[in-house]
Amino acid sequence: MSLIYLQGEIAKLYKLRGYNAGPQTLLIGAMEELGELAEAILLTECEDFKPSAKKLSPEYADARDPAHEVGDCITYLLGLCNVLGIEPHFEWRRKIPQQSFREILDAHNIAKLHELEQE
Repeated sequence: MSLIYLQGEIAKLYKLRGYNAGPQTLLIGAMEELGELAEAILLTECEDFKPSAKKLSPEYADARDPAHEVGDCITYLLGLCNVLGIEPHFEWRRKIPQQSFREILDAHNIAKLHELEQE
């Protein structure tokens, strides 16, 4: 699934629900979701993290799932891009040239191969 497709789906969803949020509202929502993502990661990855009792209750199970929070972050960020007229796929390609991206992938794959060799 591409960023272009996801951005279009977010635009349709906002229109269908009559959601006319401005950039400030979407930015605040995105920041809130990033905070929830941080908390979810800390809940699942950090033994010393002490969450509120509310976050440990069963009705907040999704709030403890980093994958769920990543989805929320993507939704807000793509909504923000729609409002601001930003094409994230274009900006990503402009920010990370193809050669650099291949180098990142190659370095990641080499590290994974080294891990497998050591097992």
